[in-house]
Amino acid sequence: MESKSTNIKAMLLHLGGLCQYIFPFGNFVVPMVLWSMVKDDSAYLDNHGRRVLNFQISILVYTVILAAFAIPVLLFGVLKHIPINSYWDGSFHMVSDISPENITGINIIAFLCVLLIIVMYAVSFFLSLIAALKAVDAKVYQYPATIVFLKYLPEEPLAQTVEISPPDSPY
Repeated sequence: MESKSTNIKAMLLHLGGLCQYIFPFGNFVVPMVLWSMVKDDSAYLDNHGRRVLNFQISILVYTVILAAFAIPVLLFGVLKHIPINSYWDGSFHMVSDISPENITGINIIAFLCVLLIIVMYAVSFFLSLIAALKAVDAKVYQYPATIVFLKYLPEEPLAQTVEISPPDSPY
């Protein structure tokens, strides 16, 4: 059974992931600093810190993959409808050529990638809150779709098992 202060520290580790909404990369910096301060206190806190960092790094990896596809496709889709001469002669405006007939399937997929990034960050907000509430109750929350970059440690030392053989029978 973990103490109340240990549970609060674990909760703060999970809530540290929400700092991404306050400053860039706060979802890594704050949990990493908190984790480095408390990881030697107990395996319980060490595992919570590892889970938070694994989840936040996973979200970053998913975002980079989706954005690497969506941003170039959307930029090309928009910029291909703007004549290059309009930049030089000062008559820059969006051409009315952007219409539903010119939207391709790849542009729809890119738009869905952007939408998925937005949904992913909204879901990560609520998952961090759920994990923080579980930590207060001394429970470990397994974030979904998490890539394990930092291996989890056993909560308690594993007991050594000794195999006992039955005595030899004289018969």
